[in-house]
Amino acid sequence: MEQKLRVGILGATGMVGQRFISLLENHPWFEVVTLAASPRSAGKTYEEAVGGRWKMDTPMPEAVKKLVVMNVNDVEHVASTVDFVFSAVDMSKDEIKAIEEAYAKTETPVVSNNSAHRWTPDVPMIIPELNPEPDNLETTTLEETEWKTYIPGLKDIGGALSFTANLTEVSMTEWEGVVDAYDTAAADNKATWFCIVIPGLTKALYFTGQPSPMGMPAMEVSAVLETTLYITPTGAPQWAAKPTDLESMSLDV
Repeated sequence: MEQKLRVGILGATGMVGQRFISLLENHPWFEVVTLAASPRSAGKTYEEAVGGRWKMDTPMPEAVKKLVVMNVNDVEHVASTVDFVFSAVDMSKDEIKAIEEAYAKTETPVVSNNSAHRWTPDVPMIIPELNPEPDNLETTTLEETEWKTYIPGLKDIGGALSFTANLTEVSMTEWEGVVDAYDTAAADNKATWFCIVIPGLTKALYFTGQPSPMGMPAMEVSAVLETTLYITPTGAPQWAAKPTDLESMSLDV
């Protein structure tokens, strides 16, 4: 890419905003040019606004320390400085919906880590990749004089899949039930199947996997509690007819 895309981060001073900044440091495609947060942080440099609350394992990137934080509610101004935004705002669900829709109405793409629009029909959900590119095994013979030949090799799913969920008593209880069900099945030498349903498709993606027990997420005062759920695939994914009773299969997360 000849020129990097200009990226803004909404809710930049919070834990998730810090994670975005850390992940985007020295990114080959994206450059963080705008940081937006609450009015109390607006007008300060990012370093001043965060103060001693930087929670990442790596140091705060030098490239963002002196960026002046904008007011996240100044939608038109923020949107005019970027090609798209990552949203990590810490608000109520209704407020998150409103602010993200406001940015979208300026024709600014919004990539959100929040769950507020999880069930909004025209908002696509990004899920972890289960279709990695296979390795290529060269099969060129000595008789070939012009073209090399290959056959597909093994695919690497890349380890555990991660899913962000709201941390509630219900989600904890239901996820503990998933882990217990796996343990019971494993003790009987049975596999546990997981299913990813995509709206609009008649088929769903199934794979066997092992769920990890829920740990303790990082927390901030007055922040929405979220956690990451991990499933390690133990078999190749496959497409099949999607289940008919989706209500009984879904977790309330």
